[in-house]
Amino acid sequence: MSGGLAGAARAARDATTAMPTLELASGQPDFRQAREGSVWTDIDGRVCGRSYIGRDRRWLDWFETGVLAFTDRSPRVQVWPASGVTLDDVEAEFERMLRSIVLQAQGWQALHAGAALTPDGAVLFCGPTGSGKSTTAYAFGQIGWRQLADDQVVWRFDGRRARMLQLPFTPVLPPISQVHLAGPAAPLRHSGGDGLIPIVAIYVLHQRTGRDRPAAISRIPPARAFSQLLPYAHCFDVKVEATRSFTGDYLTLAHDVPVFTLAYSPDLERLPELMHAIVSSASGMEPAPVDVLARSR
Repeated sequence: MSGGLAGAARAARDATTAMPTLELASGQPDFRQAREGSVWTDIDGRVCGRSYIGRDRRWLDWFETGVLAFTDRSPRVQVWPASGVTLDDVEAEFERMLRSIVLQAQGWQALHAGAALTPDGAVLFCGPTGSGKSTTAYAFGQIGWRQLADDQVVWRFDGRRARMLQLPFTPVLPPISQVHLAGPAAPLRHSGGDGLIPIVAIYVLHQRTGRDRPAAISRIPPARAFSQLLPYAHCFDVKVEATRSFTGDYLTLAHDVPVFTLAYSPDLERLPELMHAIVSSASGMEPAPVDVLARSR
């Protein structure tokens, strides 16, 4: 590779490690010549956003927020806010959801998940909206571990190991969870961390009825873990050629990292039991006392 091409390749890689930031754009966005990449739906199944791939730019049309445009070569993300939407509103949605989608388009992988830092590395909690990802990740912060993500996890392979990058986030807890875990004050915003954190386990959360039923955790075979994780993975461009890296990374993730299904009753009084079950199942971690969370409140 010539020096010029090598320099361009290094610049592209460096751009993907820089944190994307918003800047207000002028004029009107125009992505009429770009092809459609992917479609996002909300909890009710309604389309809430679409991605587009142009010759030199990528676009994200997030209907209730605005239009974003960016390239692979720069961390700067231009934004045209939707009518009646302030830049502060866009920044809040960018932090909550859109930054991870941009990073996925720039070479990372992005998973709809919460995360907590354990002595061995990051434990991820994924599942549909309302499954308890945020509450579970936040609760780990109250037993001495640190919450790493509330709703979005960005990761990649580094040194042949899956590692996540901590992004800035603000925990968003359901009102009942906030009262139970954090009191009436709103949770504080967390700034991003330095370096990449190895992922040591992933839990797919499922709530079930029956408050007297204990939490049940079982290991998902790698061949099935791949299909279990895909519904929670962001993919900016679903064209076959563009999904090779996406598919390969998730196949390897499912093979290399233990993936568990976690079925539990959404009873906040039983959170200590849930924490104990998770800690006991993750390889290399010592089980915490069952009442440790209750003592921390």
